[in-house]
Amino acid sequence: MNLIPYVVMWAALALVVLAMGLIRNLGAMHEDDNIHVSAGEAGLIPKQVSFFRRIEILERWGKTLTVIVLASGVALAVLYLAQAWQSSGGPRL
Repeated sequence: MNLIPYVVMWAALALVVLAMGLIRNLGAMHEDDNIHVSAGEAGLIPKQVSFFRRIEILERWGKTLTVIVLASGVALAVLYLAQAWQSSGGPRL
């Protein structure tokens, strides 16, 4: 069984997760995280609410994809080890 296509798909998904984390951190770095409550700052509130909604969506997808990447990585490792064991003359599964 050739695992290379699965490893390539796994690596691409892992890169997507890393890119999402980088985008989230870079965006949060430039965002003003002060709470705007005065009348003069009322125009900043909708921008801030919109930004934090986008961050929340990005975090939800990031967590979900991270779990998928970890689970599929473990599955690939198990498949690789089983394949290596069988090719070394171990008992057939």
